[in-house]
Amino acid sequence: MRKRLNFTIEDLSKKSGMSHNVIARLERNETRKTNPWVLGRILPLLSERFKETFPEAQGDPYDFLIPPISLGSWLKNCRLR
Repeated sequence: MRKRLNFTIEDLSKKSGMSHNVIARLERNETRKTNPWVLGRILPLLSERFKETFPEAQGDPYDFLIPPISLGSWLKNCRLR
């Protein structure tokens, strides 16, 4: 998504306040679990154009990333918000 929106890793790092390495690991899917706070720092920067980038989301980007279909996923969704 970052590339679709013409952000560099450095741009996203500066805007989110997270290190270049954290963002690079997320993109390479090298993390076993992604903490909601990490997504919570990145998603607000990208959410304005989330629907444009992912038209299949059809609504809330939080529900698209972590669908609240069970109690656990609902809690993760709430923490992300």
